[in-house]
Amino acid sequence: VHLGLAKALVEQQPEVLNEDGTTSPVFFLEGLSYSLRDTVLTLQAQQPEVKTENATDLKYLDYVLLQEVLTRKAAFEKDPEGFTNAEISEHDSIKKREVYDSVDERNLPAGTKIIPCRNLYSVKECGRRKVRCVVMGNRCEYVDSIFSPVPRIPNIRLLLKVATALGLDLKQFDIKTAFLYAELKGEIVYCKPPPAFRSHKHEVWKLKKALYGLPSAPHHWSETFSDNAVACGFRVSDWDPCIFYHTTLPVMMCCYVDDLLFFGKD
Repeated sequence: VHLGLAKALVEQQPEVLNEDGTTSPVFFLEGLSYSLRDTVLTLQAQQPEVKTENATDLKYLDYVLLQEVLTRKAAFEKDPEGFTNAEISEHDSIKKREVYDSVDERNLPAGTKIIPCRNLYSVKECGRRKVRCVVMGNRCEYVDSIFSPVPRIPNIRLLLKVATALGLDLKQFDIKTAFLYAELKGEIVYCKPPPAFRSHKHEVWKLKKALYGLPSAPHHWSETFSDNAVACGFRVSDWDPCIFYHTTLPVMMCCYVDDLLFFGKD
């Protein structure tokens, strides 16, 4: 947690404009513990340099920030065909999972809160073009339950020991677009889709399932996954809500948000 917080501070660093037109990172270290302050400064100093097309020496974290998210204009200037296909793929995923009901905003009651959505454009390390439709979660109403539980590391180690002792096979994979499966229970959210995804200018989505960026999405995903696991014959461990075991088969399962570990025999 300590290292993760320090990395977040480094990655979200603001910048100040120098006299020569360059920018330099600046940290707000007031109020941080001395140990956390040292970790932040150490991470900044240890950032490796990378070679890019437009700059010879660029700090790695700055390079990641520059490469991670593109505007639609910049994305389509870079690769119009690739990002067009990525947009289509993202919209198809949302429609295939029946994430929303389409409504006309003119038919909604006055004062209905409509949360805007944005498309984030990025290039993965493998070179694949990716588009992610996200809700602007900072404009959502506050809800109490927003977190997804994660398994304790000692419990994961114990599972590996048990699997080895029983001769179980191990399979690891992640669930693609996991949050799009998360059913919204007791939460009504209206959002304005990105222009590229609208069928007409007054279209609004009434969410049935979560979108990325929705603050409560991790919590809803955890509940949806757990409910479906139980429906398939698994039981939730009394010691860890992220560990499941089958009631009749020699199969165990560990869920770390959208990453799964399966232990069992063919």
